[in-house]
Amino acid sequence: EELFELAKYSDKQKVAAIIARCDQSLQTWYFERGSQQSLPTEWSEFKEMFIQQAADSGLEKVEKYKDESWGNYLKRLKMEAQRRKLDDNEVLKVLKGREAPSK
Repeated sequence: EELFELAKYSDKQKVAAIIARCDQSLQTWYFERGSQQSLPTEWSEFKEMFIQQAADSGLEKVEKYKDESWGNYLKRLKMEAQRRKLDDNEVLKVLKGREAPSK
């Protein structure tokens, strides 16, 4: 916050200032969440969610281990989504990009 001198701005102005300086992937994340009405209204909540998203880059980073069953992978993916306060649609997006189980 100090880096961008955000203390003097309203919550909406803080969010706008941060998003304007983000890369394309974080802007896309922001606009998708906004279109789904799933962005927090409080600055502190948004900041926490944003930092987590920027650091983790989404659920697509949760990989299925070679010897892990699909059931366990799905449980782990779902738990990670809940930890990040993401809905089931985010989990489905990740699964659409994965190779389907052969068994």
